[in-house]
Amino acid sequence: MTKTQKMTMMKAEAMSRDNECRKSDLIDISAEVKGETDKAYRLFDGAKTEWVPKSQVEDNGDGTFAMPEWLAKDKGFI
Repeated sequence: MTKTQKMTMMKAEAMSRDNECRKSDLIDISAEVKGETDKAYRLFDGAKTEWVPKSQVEDNGDGTFAMPEWLAKDKGFI
C-alpha cells in the first residue's frame, strides 16, 4: 500500500468516526413549523419560536425534528 493510499484510508476512517459521533449527538424535539424558507425552518416547541437552518435539521415527518444537541441548546429548545 502506498503512502497516499494509507492517508486516504486514514481520512476515510476518521470521517466515519466523526459521522458516528455526530449521529449520537442528534436529538429529536417536538415542534410545529411556523415559517419556512429555502434554507431554514421557524420552529415552535410550545414555549418559544426560533429559526433553525435546514442544513442542520431533519424533519422526521411526525411532528418531531432531529438536530444536533448543541443547536437545540443554543436555540433554547432544551
